[in-house]
Amino acid sequence: MDAARARYGELLRIRASSPAFALGTLEEVQRRLSFPDSAEGVITMHVDTEGLDPRWRSVTVVFNATPAEHTQAMPSPAGREVALHPVQAGSADPVVRTASADRATGTLTVPARTVAVFVGV
Repeated sequence: MDAARARYGELLRIRASSPAFALGTLEEVQRRLSFPDSAEGVITMHVDTEGLDPRWRSVTVVFNATPAEHTQAMPSPAGREVALHPVQAGSADPVVRTASADRATGTLTVPARTVAVFVGV
Protein backbone atom coordinates (compact mmCIF):
# COMPACT_ATOMS: atom_id res chain seq x y z
CA MET A 1 0.00 0.00 0.00
CA ASP A 2 2.79 2.41 0.83
CA ALA A 3 4.53 1.74 -2.50
CA ALA A 4 1.29 2.21 -4.44
CA ARG A 5 0.60 5.47 -2.60
CA ALA A 6 4.12 6.70 -3.34
CA ARG A 7 3.86 5.87 -7.08
CA TYR A 8 0.46 7.57 -7.29
CA GLY A 9 1.94 10.63 -5.59
CA GLU A 10 4.72 10.68 -8.18
CA LEU A 11 2.16 10.62 -11.00
CA LEU A 12 0.31 13.53 -9.39
CA ARG A 13 3.56 15.52 -9.15
CA ILE A 14 4.27 14.79 -12.81
CA ARG A 15 0.79 15.95 -13.79
CA ALA A 16 1.26 19.19 -11.86
CA SER A 17 4.71 19.77 -13.36
CA SER A 18 3.59 20.73 -16.86
CA PRO A 19 0.69 22.45 -18.60
CA ALA A 20 0.90 19.56 -21.10
CA PHE A 21 -1.50 17.65 -18.85
CA ALA A 22 -4.08 20.43 -18.68
CA LEU A 23 -4.71 21.60 -22.24
CA GLY A 24 -7.71 23.90 -22.03
CA THR A 25 -9.50 23.51 -25.34
CA LEU A 26 -10.32 20.87 -27.93
CA GLU A 27 -8.33 22.86 -30.49
CA GLU A 28 -5.27 22.87 -28.23
CA VAL A 29 -5.54 19.11 -27.71
CA GLN A 30 -5.93 18.47 -31.44
CA ARG A 31 -2.96 20.71 -32.25
CA ARG A 32 -0.55 19.40 -29.62
CA LEU A 33 -1.45 15.77 -28.90
CA SER A 34 -0.49 12.78 -31.05
CA PHE A 35 -0.40 9.03 -30.61
CA PRO A 36 2.59 7.57 -32.47
CA ASP A 37 2.27 4.01 -33.73
CA SER A 38 3.01 1.52 -30.97
CA ALA A 39 3.10 -2.23 -30.53
CA GLU A 40 0.11 -4.16 -29.23
CA GLY A 41 -0.22 -3.55 -25.50
CA VAL A 42 1.62 -0.22 -25.68
CA ILE A 43 0.13 3.27 -25.93
CA THR A 44 2.36 6.25 -26.62
CA MET A 45 1.10 9.79 -26.12
CA HIS A 46 3.20 12.73 -27.33
CA VAL A 47 2.44 16.35 -26.41
CA ASP A 48 4.21 19.19 -28.22
CA THR A 49 4.71 21.75 -25.44
CA GLU A 50 6.81 24.25 -27.37
CA GLY A 51 5.64 27.74 -26.40
CA LEU A 52 3.44 26.27 -23.67
CA ASP A 53 5.87 24.88 -21.12
CA PRO A 54 8.92 27.01 -20.27
CA ARG A 55 11.00 23.96 -19.29
CA TRP A 56 10.22 21.31 -21.89
CA ARG A 57 9.59 21.23 -25.64
CA SER A 58 7.68 17.97 -25.39
CA VAL A 59 6.24 15.42 -23.01
CA THR A 60 5.91 11.79 -24.10
CA VAL A 61 4.15 9.15 -22.02
CA VAL A 62 4.62 5.47 -22.82
CA PHE A 63 2.16 3.03 -21.24
CA ASN A 64 3.72 -0.43 -21.55
CA ALA A 65 1.16 -3.02 -20.42
CA THR A 66 3.11 -5.94 -21.88
CA PRO A 67 5.18 -8.48 -19.92
CA ALA A 68 8.34 -7.43 -21.83
CA GLU A 69 10.49 -4.34 -22.14
CA HIS A 70 9.41 -2.16 -25.06
CA THR A 71 11.47 0.08 -27.30
CA GLN A 72 9.38 2.85 -28.86
CA ALA A 73 10.62 4.59 -31.97
CA MET A 74 10.07 8.34 -31.79
CA PRO A 75 11.37 9.95 -34.97
CA SER A 76 10.59 13.56 -34.05
CA PRO A 77 12.84 13.80 -30.96
CA ALA A 78 15.85 12.13 -32.64
CA GLY A 79 18.90 14.26 -31.97
CA ARG A 80 17.14 16.20 -29.24
CA GLU A 81 17.83 15.75 -25.58
CA VAL A 82 15.07 13.59 -24.10
CA ALA A 83 15.16 12.23 -20.57
CA LEU A 84 13.02 10.46 -18.05
CA HIS A 85 10.90 12.99 -16.15
CA PRO A 86 12.85 14.20 -13.08
CA VAL A 87 10.20 12.83 -10.70
CA GLN A 88 10.58 9.33 -12.16
CA ALA A 89 14.36 9.65 -12.46
CA GLY A 90 14.39 10.16 -8.68
CA SER A 91 11.69 7.58 -7.97
CA ALA A 92 12.02 5.02 -5.20
CA ASP A 93 10.81 2.50 -7.82
CA PRO A 94 13.96 0.90 -9.24
CA VAL A 95 12.06 -0.43 -12.27
CA VAL A 96 10.81 2.91 -13.60
CA ARG A 97 14.27 4.41 -13.15
CA THR A 98 15.58 2.00 -15.81
CA ALA A 99 13.41 3.63 -18.50
CA SER A 100 15.69 5.43 -20.92
CA ALA A 101 15.94 7.55 -24.04
CA ASP A 102 18.53 7.21 -26.79
CA ARG A 103 19.32 10.71 -28.05
CA ALA A 104 20.92 9.54 -31.31
CA THR A 105 17.94 7.47 -32.47
CA GLY A 106 15.08 9.04 -30.55
CA THR A 107 14.01 5.65 -29.18
CA LEU A 108 12.48 5.31 -25.74
CA THR A 109 12.90 2.10 -23.74
CA VAL A 110 10.30 1.27 -21.11
CA PRO A 111 10.32 -1.72 -18.75
CA ALA A 112 7.49 -4.25 -18.72
CA ARG A 113 4.22 -3.14 -17.14
CA THR A 114 5.47 0.40 -16.58
CA VAL A 115 4.31 3.90 -17.38
CA ALA A 116 7.24 6.17 -18.19
CA VAL A 117 7.12 9.91 -18.79
CA PHE A 118 9.85 11.51 -20.89
CA VAL A 119 10.55 15.21 -21.34
CA GLY A 120 12.30 16.82 -24.26
CA VAL A 121 14.40 19.91 -23.80
